[in-house]
Amino acid sequence: MLMNPGNMIAVYTVLGILKEMRRQLGLEAMLEYMDRYVSAIEDRNPELKQAVTKAITMMKVEKMYREAMK
Repeated sequence: MLMNPGNMIAVYTVLGILKEMRRQLGLEAMLEYMDRYVSAIEDRNPELKQAVTKAITMMKVEKMYREAMK
């Protein structure tokens, strides 16, 4: 899903921004930014929050992590 060519540019861009934020400002600042950004999106679009939450519950997040670490 994340490696889908239609999603790859957006996902890679966001991860690149977060990586640079971590490098320049530290892990805590990056995590705070991520949390506030997600909260802002959820506040503006509760339907998106509900859809994404439902999709995530169907994903095997630990498996995704383990595959990425190979």
